Amino acid sequence: MSPNVPECPQSVPGTALSPQDAVAIQMEEARLVKIKEVLKELPAPHYRTLEFLMRHLLRMAAHSGRTNMHARNLAIVWAPNLLR
Repeated sequence: MSPNVPECPQSVPGTALSPQDAVAIQMEEARLVKIKEVLKELPAPHYRTLEFLMRHLLRMAAHSGRTNMHARNLAIVWAPNLLR
């Protein structure tokens, strides 16, 4: 737990979010902004390759009922190869 976030089991008044949840959402939003910045800096061929791969993985996940290759399983198989 971050030292900046008080440990409080109660929700923020008027919401269903705890203070920790609110901070996590802000961190996730900042993370998404950074990912978008990095994607914009990719050379066009690299961006197109990534786009093709993401579309392929989306198609694979769409058939997860038959193949059992849900997003988590796809990540387990693909991540070690992509993040070398």
